[in-house]
Amino acid sequence: MIVPRKVSAMIAGLLAASFAVLLGACFSPPVSTPQPGQSQEPAVSQEELFSRIASSDPRVAETLVASVYTSGFADVYAVEVAIFGPDPVTSATLARVLTAALEHAPKESTDKLLFRAHSADDADAILDIATAAEGLPPTAADTQFLDSTGMLSLGAPDLESLRRASQ
Repeated sequence: MIVPRKVSAMIAGLLAASFAVLLGACFSPPVSTPQPGQSQEPAVSQEELFSRIASSDPRVAETLVASVYTSGFADVYAVEVAIFGPDPVTSATLARVLTAALEHAPKESTDKLLFRAHSADDADAILDIATAAEGLPPTAADTQFLDSTGMLSLGAPDLESLRRASQ
């Protein structure tokens, strides 16, 4: 016959062991194994990434920003370029720059791409790319968004459409 005290001790022991297992799972470092065809190293250096984006279109003077950060559960890829000339940015220029950025992205999977164009003559001057963005490939979902700071936000469906259109 099991005495109530022993039952209490057994339950307390089981709870303590369960808690220890949960704690271990929560604080152990994640194990990351690359998938087939995926490497743990970035495909290109930061300098090479900047160069490839800048060389995607003759109007691009330089790449100012090209970096990936995590926002919540999403991997966000931010790209900013300086563009030569007084003419408006065309859809073709925008598509070439975005495609080059995606082809050489530091991470293979990107949930969102943020893009902004500056004037090469005045880095503080943000170029209006609203008309150019309207000419990007259509998507299944309306995930494009151009905010008041001139930042174009492209969600995963838009990125997939750009990838398909560039092939």
